[in-house]
Amino acid sequence: MLDRRRRKRERTRQAILEASSTLLRERGLDATTMSAVAESADVATGTLYNYFSSKDALLVGLWTDATAGVLDRAEQRVADAGPDPRSQCTALLGLYCEAVTVFPQPLGRELFASTFAVPPETLSEYTSLDGQLMACLSELLEGWRADGVFAEDLDLEAATALLYGVAVTQMMSLLVMPGLSLDDVQAAIGRQVSLVFSGLEAPASTPRPRKKRKKR
Repeated sequence: MLDRRRRKRERTRQAILEASSTLLRERGLDATTMSAVAESADVATGTLYNYFSSKDALLVGLWTDATAGVLDRAEQRVADAGPDPRSQCTALLGLYCEAVTVFPQPLGRELFASTFAVPPETLSEYTSLDGQLMACLSELLEGWRADGVFAEDLDLEAATALLYGVAVTQMMSLLVMPGLSLDDVQAAIGRQVSLVFSGLEAPASTPRPRKKRKKR
C-alpha cells in the first residue's frame, strides 16, 4: 500500500513538473501561474500546493529535476578526457555548463535571473549543483597535487574557487549571449583552464628581452 501511494505521489509530482515545463516554454516565467500549472497538470490547486508551497519552490523542483544526475556522469566524462589534467578539468567544467542547456536560452535566462529574488533557503537548493561541482573539482585538484602536478602548498580552496569561476562565467555567457553555442563555451573553458594552469607570469629563467630605445 505504501509503495502504491509513493508511486502515485511521484507520478503526480512528475505530471506537475512536466506541465510547468511546458507552460514556461510556451508562456514564459511571469505568465506561468500556479493555477495554470494546476489546470494543465489536471490537479486541484490545493494539491499543487501540497507538492510545491510556492512558485519559487516549483521552479527549484523543476531545476533540480532537470539537472539531476548531471554530475553523476562526471567520473566517466573525466575518464574519457584522457590522462591530461587540463583536459579532465575542461571536461568537468563543460559538463556543468551543459546543465543549463536543458532549457531554451530565453527561459534559462529568466530562471537564472529569478534566483536573485528567492529566499536564502531556496537559493541553497538552486545551488546544490554548484556544491557538487566544487566538491568534484576539489577532489581532482587534491589528486593532482598528490601526483606532483601542482605544488605541495597549493591552496585547494582558492584553486577550486578560481576554476569554478571559469565555469560560472561561461555558463552565464551561454545564457545571455545570442548565438553562443555549447561548443564555443567548451573551447573558451579549455583556453581559460590552460591559462589558470600555466599562470600569467613569465618563467624566472627566461626574462623578457628589453626593447632597444630609438636614437633621436
